[in-house]
Amino acid sequence: MLPRKEIPMLDFTQKTDETYADGKILLSVADGIGLITFNNPEKRNAMSLEMWQGLVSALVELRDDPDVRVVIMAGAGQGVCLGR
Repeated sequence: MLPRKEIPMLDFTQKTDETYADGKILLSVADGIGLITFNNPEKRNAMSLEMWQGLVSALVELRDDPDVRVVIMAGAGQGVCLGR
């Protein structure tokens, strides 16, 4: 068995490229990976209309970036609620 090669983790914690919906949608890009963070932890990241509109704007920006190969969505705090 070959030894495992250590792969460094991406560090998005210090970098936010864009914000939408008054800071409730955060967008970061690093090494071809787009990260969208739902930043409304006091409501467990429940989506408001403003957040949905911000999410669409963030996704369009990532779609139009030729360097982005994958998108990750995450919630700030304890949880995330994206539907019913």
